[in-house]
This record gives sequence, C-alpha cells and structure tokens, in this order.
Amino acid sequence: MAENHDKDFEEGRKFFEFGNFEVAEDFFSELVEEVAPGDPRWALYRSWLGLTRAMQNDRGGLVLCRLAVKEGGTGPELHHNLARAERKFGNVSKALRVIEEGLSAYPDDPPLLDLLQRYDRRRPLSISWLRRDHPLNRWLGVVSFRWHRYQRKKRQVE
Repeated sequence: MAENHDKDFEEGRKFFEFGNFEVAEDFFSELVEEVAPGDPRWALYRSWLGLTRAMQNDRGGLVLCRLAVKEGGTGPELHHNLARAERKFGNVSKALRVIEEGLSAYPDDPPLLDLLQRYDRRRPLSISWLRRDHPLNRWLGVVSFRWHRYQRKKRQVE
C-alpha cells in the first residue's frame, strides 16, 4: 500500500512540475484522504496539495501549507512549499521568514538556500567582508542605491 502511495506521490509531483496542477491536485487529494493524519507522510502530502491549490490561485492552498508546517510536519520540503505558496500571493516577507525557519532546522538544504537567494530583496554588500549593519556598508549602500536610481531615471528620459 505504501509503495502505491509513493508511486502516486511521484506521479503527482511530475504533473505539478509540468504545470498540470489540476491532475496533480487529484493525486495529492487522494493521498491525503487515504493516509491517516498520524502518518508522517500525511503532512507532506497535505503540503503538496496546498501548494498545488495555491498555484491555481486558491487561498485555501496557502492555509493547507501553513497547517502542514504548524501541526508538526517535519522536513525541509514543507517549508519550501509554504514559502512558494506565500510568494505566490505576494507575501515576500512571510516567505523569507518561512525560509529562515526552515534553514534554522535544515541549514544545508539546497532547495531552501536556492529560494532564499531568489527571494531575498537585499542587494549584495558593498564591502563583503564587513557586516551588513556596519556604518560604512550602510552608507555605501545608500549612495550606490541612489546612484543606480539616478541612472535608471536618466535612461528613461533619453
């Protein structure tokens, strides 16, 4: 039976990756119904169901992802899915918070590190070997931001 669940899970993920969210939702819904809430895989299946629904602009999917993480689900994939769902609805700050929480538990998880890099709104440090809050880095950051903004406006006028 568990073997069948693994096959269905992989099929659902394949459909998800191809962007066929309706079919992926069918697979994940079936898995959530068949697996008991005490099963460790239940939170994972619920998380994927939530992300699939979120990709279809269903806010209920975001709630499912949040519940999967909140109710004690383990694994970096739950945080990854929740961060993607939060980002889908424009909650960048919440997505970054979720990624940081996931990285505190799973510091070397490549998908979470990749998401952090893609979603982080901060620009690179002016002087990389100084802390971000160092006064020189802060001052150079403000100056470079203003310079780049000035250059963009100048190009728009031309």
